[in-house]
Amino acid sequence: MSNAVLFAHVAQEAEVASVAEAIRAWEPRLDLAAYRDEPVLYEPDGTLYGIGLSDTSTLSVRHKGRVFRRGDAIVVPQSVAIEAEPEVSLLAIRHEGRPPFHFRERFIQTWGMDHHLAPQADTQGAPVDILPTSAARSRLIYHCVDLGEGSYRDSSGLNLHLLFILDGSGGMAIGDRPPTELARDQLLLVPVGISYRIDGRVRVGRLIIESEIVHEERLARELALSPASGSSEYRIPT
Repeated sequence: MSNAVLFAHVAQEAEVASVAEAIRAWEPRLDLAAYRDEPVLYEPDGTLYGIGLSDTSTLSVRHKGRVFRRGDAIVVPQSVAIEAEPEVSLLAIRHEGRPPFHFRERFIQTWGMDHHLAPQADTQGAPVDILPTSAARSRLIYHCVDLGEGSYRDSSGLNLHLLFILDGSGGMAIGDRPPTELARDQLLLVPVGISYRIDGRVRVGRLIIESEIVHEERLARELALSPASGSSEYRIPT
């Protein structure tokens, strides 16, 4: 993929498709989509990672409902149907590789999906882990950060960063270039090796997208160090 930051709006299908194409070119096992007003979430071909874009919706599996808010994350096992009332919108990435190692039949029958809450209060400019770096069971890393008058600086390093504006407005600057304006429901795909700065009164969600080989290495390391790795509930099938 090119070293240019890609900008898109979740309501613009062609723009989202361009971002999805860039992600697939970098890692073919991942695919991006923006779901709008969906009554049912169902992914037959992989694990679905979704970030809420609706203000609120109740997601149900076998009549067990969970309130799903804007900025929350869900991880849905392959071929599990999730009902949404009212209809839900979300930013979704499908992963066609190894599913989270705790997605065993017992987990799926009991819980149906993972649900991770976004912070409801201001994070005071510090990234808050929602799908944390320390839990390699998740294919993606997801943070949320609120900015007031300050700035947030970071670099994509060896990964892709997919940023999306959950609330507010601001600007994004790369190097000495003038900042690009940011508004609610805007997406930004930051390629490998790019440093950036975000300013403004804005709540930003950030997905860190590792390559498949880096993720697998991190997962193997975590399992080797974790006591839970010896349990059949957590052991990766061979």
